[in-house]
Amino acid sequence: MSLSNPEQVVNKNQYSLARLLFFSHMALATTILMSFAGVMFWMSYRATYEKVESELLGSAEILDEQLKGGISLQSIAIPDAFFHRFGKADRDQAYWRLWDRDGNELRSQGKVPREVQLHQSDIPKSGKRPYVTRKDGRHFELQMATSTSGQILVGRPLAKEFDGFFRLIGTLLAIVALGMVLAALIARQLISSIVQPIEGLSTTVSSIRHSELNRRLPVPQPTVEMTSLSTAMNAMLKDLQDAFEKQRKFTSDAAHELRTPVAIINGQCELSLSKPRDDAHYRAALSTCKQAAAHMAGLVNQLLLLSRLDAESKRELAPTSLDIVIARAVEMISPLASQHEVTIASTLCPSVVNADESQILQVMLNLLSNAIQFSHRGDAVQVQLQQDESNATISVSDNGVGIAADDIPFLCDRFFQVDQARTTTQSSGAGLGLSIVSEIVKQLNGELSIQSEPGTGTTIQVRIPVLSTLDVERQP
Repeated sequence: MSLSNPEQVVNKNQYSLARLLFFSHMALATTILMSFAGVMFWMSYRATYEKVESELLGSAEILDEQLKGGISLQSIAIPDAFFHRFGKADRDQAYWRLWDRDGNELRSQGKVPREVQLHQSDIPKSGKRPYVTRKDGRHFELQMATSTSGQILVGRPLAKEFDGFFRLIGTLLAIVALGMVLAALIARQLISSIVQPIEGLSTTVSSIRHSELNRRLPVPQPTVEMTSLSTAMNAMLKDLQDAFEKQRKFTSDAAHELRTPVAIINGQCELSLSKPRDDAHYRAALSTCKQAAAHMAGLVNQLLLLSRLDAESKRELAPTSLDIVIARAVEMISPLASQHEVTIASTLCPSVVNADESQILQVMLNLLSNAIQFSHRGDAVQVQLQQDESNATISVSDNGVGIAADDIPFLCDRFFQVDQARTTTQSSGAGLGLSIVSEIVKQLNGELSIQSEPGTGTTIQVRIPVLSTLDVERQP
């Protein structure tokens, strides 16, 4: 038996952790690199157009100044020193055109595109942008009103700027490609450092069998999360180991307890069948077998009850009047008390808890039975039920032989029995009564405490959360 099945069925739609981490890392790296490239291109694109716009505006203002200065139309021109800033090649040469206030073309220079026309609406003459611009393919044009109420247009091709754009795009793509390669290498290294410890843990856990529950996973791990996982799994392994040991001990003790009555029955049968006997012998043998069978039946019933308590996560609980159930338990146990010449005195106050009535009855019968069996003849067993704001407290006290302090921590262990030399009678119990009480009290979210002194007596208290009046009224 292993804690996990190494032959796990993997759904075809499932992905490995390494693959998911790699794709998520690469998606993040791609987003960052492409965003960086996009921002860089947009900044360069905008800066280029702003620079060209500024140059064209400067050219238009030079032409307007010449026009205001009374220079003849034939002499108006952009100075070569300024004109050559656009580029000396034909594809970079600027062009301009001038209109009068009536829309008549006065003069133009350069390769003016055919579609260039007079701006039909009024062009602003003041403000932050006393001009209008237009992008036409790879051409950029600026048009403004002249001081003589006409219009002037200056434009130029953007051939060399687009060359720069293409070079920038190529550079950015190269940077993105290099960044993706570096991101992939880094991702593989990081993923390896993350996934390898997990695979190591998986391999270790898969190799652990039920006979090797003493093995533990290494702590610490490379990451805080892995360390927490290893610590939690080690705690789980310890719980499993304790549970297996407890189950193994429980099985061994149960077999040991059952072996005695079985041996008695078998021995009596062999003795009786070895040769003819008289009726008195057969009656005595059958009586002995009956007592052994009764002891064995009681033990089996207790074992079945413990098994049910272990299997049940939570029973159906309901408001239960503790005082009524305790009074019923005292009445049921009275014949046993009379047989041992022990009296039972009870002081009960009304109290309602959320519990299973049969379980409360089982708790009280076990506690009272123990108190009676370990009391002296003529003693009295005291039963009290008190309640405060949050808990109901059941106390069962006797003046019997008491229990040694060293034994008290083990009283709720299954099959644990105190030294029979200190008991006033030969108890027929198997050491399961307080184990059953402890399990029931745990399921009721209660607490069990034991106080005892040898030769003085024992007091066992059970505290169970009470229901308020409002809670009782809300119950269906």
